[in-house]
Parts: sequence; structure tokens; C-alpha cells
Amino acid sequence: MAGDFRRRAVAVTAYAVAMGYAEAAVVAYLRALYGISDLLRDVPARPDALSWVELGREAATLAMLAAVGQAAGHTRPSRWGAFLYAWGVWDLAYYGWLRVLVGFPKSLAEWDLLFLIPLPWWAPVWAPVLAAILLAWFGAAVAARGEAGLPVRVDAGSIGLACAGSVAALAAVMAPALTRLGEGWQAAVAARPEGFPWGLYLAGWTAVAWASWRVGTGRNLGADRLRELRARARL
Repeated sequence: MAGDFRRRAVAVTAYAVAMGYAEAAVVAYLRALYGISDLLRDVPARPDALSWVELGREAATLAMLAAVGQAAGHTRPSRWGAFLYAWGVWDLAYYGWLRVLVGFPKSLAEWDLLFLIPLPWWAPVWAPVLAAILLAWFGAAVAARGEAGLPVRVDAGSIGLACAGSVAALAAVMAPALTRLGEGWQAAVAARPEGFPWGLYLAGWTAVAWASWRVGTGRNLGADRLRELRARARL
């Protein structure tokens, strides 16, 4: 079982790294097509025909990551864990490949346009890198617990922490669009960041990280349950 799990983990990792290259290649093509050298200056302010294609591609990427997670896991927790792990590795690999292909980012402080659903997400590169590291760790932890037959319970406290943290982090990356949303959708899409609310983002990331640690390590199961699991593991 352990050898089979490692084999599937290697396969999911390879898949995510390859998808990261495909994502970086698409971005390289888009930069050449639109003549983008500076995202803040050169990204089109108005949606065009390709904007809808890009939205569909982003949704398809998530569907493919979810599909490989479903194929890789033997239990429900391990399937969801494999999906989240693949998502995190894909994002990290994407930035690595993008640096190779187009020389971006030159530093983790450079701005990037992360996502378009439902509004543009803007952040320095360090922000999605932190999120991807957490996602990959949490996915791996949940998948490993699921494959080992250990329970994975998402308690109300962890859900609350994760939801509050996610709202804070999303508000930070969508801040430029949200501040212009009252002027209409096109104004929100055209908005560009002038600064990043890093305190809000880090507060949200910390809340999600805490919730992830509780669930991923089983610390939310209770002391009695933990003692039982440890006793079973020694048998």
C-alpha cells in the first residue's frame, strides 16, 4: 500500500508540474499576442473575445486538477487531498516555468494578475506562492491521512477560521476591483492596484493556515480520539 501511494503521489506531482508548464506556455503566448511587458500597464482594460476563452480555460484547469485528484485517491479524503496538493504544486511549478520562459517574475515583489473569476485578482507574486505552499502541504497531509485510514474531520471551528481567512485574503487580492465595482463591472475590470493590503492578506492566510493545521494533523479530533489513534498505530 505504501509503495502504491508513493507511486500515485509521484504521478500526481509530475502531472501538476506538466500542467504548470502548459499554463506558463499559455501566458507566454498571451503576453506575445497582446504585447505585454508590464502587466499593470499593458493588460487590456476592457474584456475582449479572448477574455471569455481565458475564463473557460481557468475553469477547465481546475476541473482537470480535480479529475486527477479523484483518480489518484482511494478514499474521499485522499481524493480531495490529492486535488488540493496538485493545485498547490501546479501553481508553484507555473511560476518556475514562467521565469524560465519569459523571465517573470524577476522578484517575489512583482505584481501579477492571478485570476479573473469573478473579478480580477491582483497581488505581488509572494502572495500566491504562500497560498500554493499551504495548499500543497494541506493537500498532502489530508491525502496521507486518508490513505492511512485515519479520520479527517472538518469541524465547525476550522470551517469558521478557513471561511473568515479566505474572505480576508480574497478581499485583499480583489481590492482594486471591489473599490471600483460601484462604477460598474467594466470599471472594476479596468482597475489597477496602487498598493497591496498585505496585513489583511497575511491575517487571512494565517487563519486558513491554522484551520489547515488543525485538520491536516488531526488536532481537532479531541484528546481521547488522538490517544486511541496513537494506540492503534503502535499495534
